[in-house]
Amino acid sequence: MPKETAAFKAGPGSEIAKNQCLICHSAEYVLTQPRLPRAFWEANVAKMRDKYGALLPKDQVPVLVDYLVQTYGK
Repeated sequence: MPKETAAFKAGPGSEIAKNQCLICHSAEYVLTQPRLPRAFWEANVAKMRDKYGALLPKDQVPVLVDYLVQTYGK
């Protein structure tokens, strides 16, 4: 596998993104998404937990969604 070259931008919730999202995919996967609204990020985080079994604790979901919206959303 090539070395990871991207990283999540620092901010409240970035440690959750780093610790949870990078388990399954690269930061580039998130960084290359178009700037999408909160509904997209809420649905995507729910899908990762409910369909793909991400071990993201329920209490971290709002923090992660807020981070993704503020950093990579519309």
